[in-house]
Amino acid sequence: MSLLFDGFSTDRTEMLLQLTARLSVYNLPEVGSEIPMVAAILRLAGLSQGSYATPSGVDLTSAMMDATATIALVSGAQFDKYFLDLGNNWSQMRDNYSGDFKENYNVRASVIAEQGYLQLTADQAIYPSYTGNFTSDNSYTITFSGKPPVNGFWSLTVYGDTGFLVANSWKVYSLGDRSAIEYPDGSLVYPTSGSSDTDGEFTLLLQTLDTPPPEEYRSK
Repeated sequence: MSLLFDGFSTDRTEMLLQLTARLSVYNLPEVGSEIPMVAAILRLAGLSQGSYATPSGVDLTSAMMDATATIALVSGAQFDKYFLDLGNNWSQMRDNYSGDFKENYNVRASVIAEQGYLQLTADQAIYPSYTGNFTSDNSYTITFSGKPPVNGFWSLTVYGDTGFLVANSWKVYSLGDRSAIEYPDGSLVYPTSGSSDTDGEFTLLLQTLDTPPPEEYRSK
């Protein structure tokens, strides 16, 4: 891997472009007819035959700001095209865009590269996401009408504004079928040994650790 970065600039933006240039030789567009067009765009941006050189008159700082603004604009304008509204501020990427993007470069650049790197296709995994805003001065409950069937695993995971897991002293970053989640009567939703046909409603609590959770939301 060190050879891949030999001779790279110390500027982060230029380093990413140099890395992209080297990888683009091997990571060709999935749709064969798109290869000439993508190669032409990369050449205009200074990427050619595995190398990168900043085009004359281009200021990378301004170019990065323009690219970021364009990506945000495209993502917002085409949100309904890419995502399925599940109600109550929950949404999910439509199956035909999930994991295998073909020539859909907009969704790949505006959503996946930033939020869902290495996303799987819909037959392998789905990623329902909450698009509302959480604040630290409120507590939130997420109620399940029944336990999700498990053919692999499921989890509810919280990410911060920067896209990273939210640090906490309990070191709990997600809850799911492998957690000690309980029904209101205290029985485990997913027993640690054997299986259970018990099904029913259960609720998860999301709040800051500054406020002690009520007893009924503490797994034993």
